[in-house]
Amino acid sequence: MNLLQITKCVDKYRIREYLKEKKLTELLLKLYGVYDNAENIDFEALPKSFVIKCNHGCGFNIIVTDKAKIDKNDIINKLNNWMSIDY
Repeated sequence: MNLLQITKCVDKYRIREYLKEKKLTELLLKLYGVYDNAENIDFEALPKSFVIKCNHGCGFNIIVTDKAKIDKNDIINKLNNWMSIDY
């Protein structure tokens, strides 16, 4: 495996490209969206339970088990805070 492949495989989003190239798409979970700005998340389009992960860090995850109980503004603020960190 070369450096480009390693870089692609450790990236939460870019690993999807690598798995598609290797015809291993059955390993991929459904991706509901990719956002550069947390305000653009369409919470209504998300299922009842989901996970939001920032791509650039470790532990930047929000696990939602019941969408009806979330505070969207709290999630947006948390994501914006995480996205401002140069990890």
